[in-house]
Amino acid sequence: MPDPDDEHGAPSAPRSGDDSTSPYRNLLVPLVVVPAVIVMALVLVFVLFGAIAGEETTPRENVAKVMSGGANESRQAAFNLMRQVLEDLEAERDGRKGEWGIGPDLVPSLQAALEDRLPVEDAGDVAIPLALSATLANLGDEAAIGQLADFLRLDDRLDPGGQFRYQAAMILGSLGGSLAPVERRLAVERLVELFDSEDLGLRAIAAIALQNFPIPAAVTALERALGDRSLEVRGSAALALAEQGDPAGAEVLLSMLTMDVYEEERRDMPGKWVRGEHVSASRTRALTALAAIDRLPADSELERLAEDDPDASIRSLARTLLARSE
Repeated sequence: MPDPDDEHGAPSAPRSGDDSTSPYRNLLVPLVVVPAVIVMALVLVFVLFGAIAGEETTPRENVAKVMSGGANESRQAAFNLMRQVLEDLEAERDGRKGEWGIGPDLVPSLQAALEDRLPVEDAGDVAIPLALSATLANLGDEAAIGQLADFLRLDDRLDPGGQFRYQAAMILGSLGGSLAPVERRLAVERLVELFDSEDLGLRAIAAIALQNFPIPAAVTALERALGDRSLEVRGSAALALAEQGDPAGAEVLLSMLTMDVYEEERRDMPGKWVRGEHVSASRTRALTALAAIDRLPADSELERLAEDDPDASIRSLARTLLARSE
């Protein structure tokens, strides 16, 4: 979640107070968990860089281009740096040797490149420092965490469509479990602020990101978000709590098994939840979460889902859950 049911378009600025124009509906399937860093990088490719293709260069060459290249060359180099760092980190997690040999020795150069891009004065200047901050944060630079948190406070002049705040929230969410206590508290504080936004995409990504921060401030904010007017936001909050083993969102999750809740949201916001596969994914995720927190519907309701539900995925999952309880 958010729901990507509207078929067309790259991110665009929402009309104030109109949830149906969220710029994020094409990025994530409903109720998706915080993405892995590689998935985050792929999203950033399309949102910030438009899937730029170019000649492969070394990390140090990319740092030099960020600092001295033209606008397009600097964007390409910043993206390449981020991708190379994430590829090496992924290789390290898999027990493989990274292709690029990126290590702590690159951090000072990246810090200098980021400092050269701050403060941000124009919306067209946000993408590069955001990519550099993401790169440094994934390399363990604590100051970059603070910079990502600052991106969550961009105003509409610098981030008219909300996509940069969305990306910063997603990056912080993906890093949640690895942050030191001070950075963790800062990230949660800024993510919680997004719940005050009129933009449902920002509220939803805050809930999704907070699932990786099992601390009291995050839990309190997620519990409050269970009352959000948007199914995407309250559903994401319920799933985030369930991910932490907290059953506070069980009633929301149970409501997500019904078709009525999706039909009601479609009436309020035409274009939402119009694709059957997205409704199916949402219902399946809710039922899985209910099983994880031991708050499944009564056996009679599970039997009804197993035998009569029109969704084959729900029927199959309900049968599996019934078999486990025997």
